[in-house]
Amino acid sequence: MAFWPVTELAEVAREFGIPMLVVEHHMDLVRATSDRVLGLVSGTVAMRGHTDEVLDSEQFRATMTGDTVDPEQKVTKAYA
Repeated sequence: MAFWPVTELAEVAREFGIPMLVVEHHMDLVRATSDRVLGLVSGTVAMRGHTDEVLDSEQFRATMTGDTVDPEQKVTKAYA
């Protein structure tokens, strides 16, 4: 995997119980290193939760592609 330095660092952080903040747009890297994610859109929290739960959700996908979603989900516009 091309992200090996970061994934190695994440493993060490997990082993010693050290929190790690990663700001990243490569979803493969996010999946490989994160237990929980916080998705931001224009500086506003769009979603937060367990990595797979957030990244696989229809709301998150719609947000990242710029599509609109149900207004009750509170995300109506995003950047592409």
